[in-house]
Amino acid sequence: MSSPTPTRSKFECHARRHMSATLYMTYDAILAMAKSGQYTPDAPLVFYGRISTVANHTGRSRQTESDNMSRLVSMRWLLPLDDKQPQQEDSGRWRPHMYRVVEHELYVKAMKLAGKASCKPFQYDPETGERVGEPGVLLPGLKKYRDEYRKSQPCQEVLSASV
Repeated sequence: MSSPTPTRSKFECHARRHMSATLYMTYDAILAMAKSGQYTPDAPLVFYGRISTVANHTGRSRQTESDNMSRLVSMRWLLPLDDKQPQQEDSGRWRPHMYRVVEHELYVKAMKLAGKASCKPFQYDPETGERVGEPGVLLPGLKKYRDEYRKSQPCQEVLSASV
């Protein structure tokens, strides 16, 4: 009797392919916190918390998480929901941050509507594992993506409309 042949699922892009490991660690912690509690799949994801809470979840410093959150805002993975800068309250504690957390599907949609590159092309064939191109050479598709990605800003109207 033969064993069943494993089925391969289509390899898809994910948020982690768009950011560095340190940024993804911050994003993943924020995303998990946004999905905890009263999360419903059809509602916008909102993160409401302090930088120190994110730092506790990642095991890194508040400064590292503050820097990463600022970078995620500039990349449009986090959209500020309050126009006030976090500041100390009368109690001496910092006011929590509020961000709309953008997931990959919406991010790609906004990038495409803005006419920007969205997902990086693969460096390796998903079926064979072979490199697609010569080692040590930035492939034309990757070079184009890199150049477009560096100057890309997703369409703010699309992201804001889904809040």
